[in-house]
Amino acid sequence: MATEQGNQMEVQIRVKDSAKQPPMEVVLGYNCMQLSYRSIKDALTLTFHRTIRVPDNQKSINALPPNLGKFPVFLVQVSTSENCSFIFTVIAVFVFISYDMDYVKQVPVEVAEKSGVFLTMYQREAMWINFKASLPFAIRIFVGGINAVSGSSLHSEENQARRLAGNLKPEQSSQDYMVVPGQPWLDGIVCNDGQVRQFVAQPTGSGFSVESQITGQDTHKGIQIEVIPIKCGQFPEHMDVRYSDRQRRVDTRRLEPARMGLGPLSTWKDMKVALETEFEIPVNQQVLYPAVQWNHYLPIRDHVKISDYYFKPGFVLGVSHDRRDARRPPRGVGGGHVDHKTANMLPAYSSMSNSIGQMGMAAGGLIKQTIVPDPHPAYLWDTDAAILFHVHILDTATFSAVTGKEAPETPISAKTYKEHDRRFYKIWGEEPTGIKGNFEKVKSIAALEEARAKAGGTPYVPEEGVPQRVSVIGTFDSTFEPVGIHN
Repeated sequence: MATEQGNQMEVQIRVKDSAKQPPMEVVLGYNCMQLSYRSIKDALTLTFHRTIRVPDNQKSINALPPNLGKFPVFLVQVSTSENCSFIFTVIAVFVFISYDMDYVKQVPVEVAEKSGVFLTMYQREAMWINFKASLPFAIRIFVGGINAVSGSSLHSEENQARRLAGNLKPEQSSQDYMVVPGQPWLDGIVCNDGQVRQFVAQPTGSGFSVESQITGQDTHKGIQIEVIPIKCGQFPEHMDVRYSDRQRRVDTRRLEPARMGLGPLSTWKDMKVALETEFEIPVNQQVLYPAVQWNHYLPIRDHVKISDYYFKPGFVLGVSHDRRDARRPPRGVGGGHVDHKTANMLPAYSSMSNSIGQMGMAAGGLIKQTIVPDPHPAYLWDTDAAILFHVHILDTATFSAVTGKEAPETPISAKTYKEHDRRFYKIWGEEPTGIKGNFEKVKSIAALEEARAKAGGTPYVPEEGVPQRVSVIGTFDSTFEPVGIHN
């Protein structure tokens, strides 16, 4: 059963064991996907962002391009059929409910068969994917069934065997996923340590896509996203509680929830009732907040069960009278909530329009970007609760035919962007982490065009780089030391 929530619709999940309640629910808004886990609402939000295509040549390594708005996302079909499934063998299958209409009769047949969601892109248009999370998740992004971090296939049993055996190249990391909070976004395939090649749309069958270069054909197309939640549900035996009174005097105690009458079904409201006796602070005056890094992005709400919370070792529960203490701190690189700065861009126009149906992800220009290492032990990831869904990319003509809507105009070029004095961005303190994929077979769009030009005996003019004004995003530690007044 799907229920409408304002402009959003709840996306139901079917799991292999129908007797079990699915741990994740998904709500699709006009331009975002929000995943709730257990009783934690909107624990993960995914958005797809339009941006300029950075210069693609042999010498330009670009800073982060700007955010030019979010791609609207649409559901393929309304379906509760038991036969609804993805082309992949997955742990969970979505039954999508569209807030607009049922597009299953309008989309190409293979899109309808895979179900999922779809958006539209122009040829050579670029995108990046943003992650915002209050609970730890592992995310694997596949472009045409090829892992964007490792370069491995989604289906290959050999890939799994190689990982288990540790049979990897010395310079190749075994981490083929991103962890949020931690990883703020992904702009492309991870071709080098500290560098990605931008996600750029190209027609399927053109030979440009990452999938066709690695496998020889465009079979899966589009983007596939797998989400694995952290294991929750472990009720803590002990809990460090730090109480700050109105005079900011601090009283820290190690408490045993079980002795306070709390158990796996207890909520944070029940915790407040227990703390009223412990610290003599009325329930209606209590402000609870996680007082440690990583946990402090997850707000504590009265109705949430304590056992649904993720307790990283070293967790400290803060108790005070001041609601400002519960505010989320500004996120830098580790928090993953820094966003590409939005620029007010002039509208752009494109004459590109071919009836090519679906688009694949090709490799564009180089962008400075690293993959944040996983700080969690491997056993904490709940692989049994993993879900995977397909994001189809339609060309503009097909999108208009399917939806009856005009496709949004494509962003302007990097050259025009520079002419209007807009900025690029970089993350403060970002350094290579050793995580990169095996994309030796994958060439950028420009490299393929140059090779084709030479093979055809026609001249090729490399794309020019553009000077970039770069702004730094993220936090830093100031070394400023005031000296005071000298007498």
